[in-house]
Amino acid sequence: MQYLGSVSAFGTVYVITVTSVSVNFFEVFVKPPFANVWIDLLCGSMFLGTGVALLMKQRVSNGGIGYVALAIYKYKGIHPGTSLFWMNGFIFALAAYAIDWKIIILAIVCQWLSTRMINWLLHMPGPRPKWGYGVAWRSKK
Repeated sequence: MQYLGSVSAFGTVYVITVTSVSVNFFEVFVKPPFANVWIDLLCGSMFLGTGVALLMKQRVSNGGIGYVALAIYKYKGIHPGTSLFWMNGFIFALAAYAIDWKIIILAIVCQWLSTRMINWLLHMPGPRPKWGYGVAWRSKK
C-alpha cells in the first residue's frame, strides 16, 4: 500500500474479487462462442488487454504482477504493458519445464497481444481531458 496508495490497494482487492466471481460465472453459465483456439486467443487477448489498461488508467492493478508493473511505471517510467510482458514471460519460461510447450507458446502469444493492447490504450494519441476524477483520484499535496 505504501507504493501506490490505499485507494489503489483497495481497488485492487475489489478487482480481484470481481474477477474471481466473473470467471466462475462465465465458466459455469456461458458456453464458449468459438471452437477455434486461435480465435479464442485473439478475442481473449483483446479483452484482457482492454481490461488491464482500463484498470491501470485508474492506477488499480488486477493483482499480482500488475501491481508491480504499476510501481515500476511510477518510479522508473517503463510502460506497464512492457514490464508485464517480461515478468510474465519469465514465469512462463520457468513453467515450461512442468507444462507442455504448446500451452506456453499460446500463453506468450496471448501476453504479447494483450501487452500491445495495454500500451496502445494507455498511450493512445488524442485529446486528454484537462480535469476529471477517476476511481483512484487523490489530492496531490
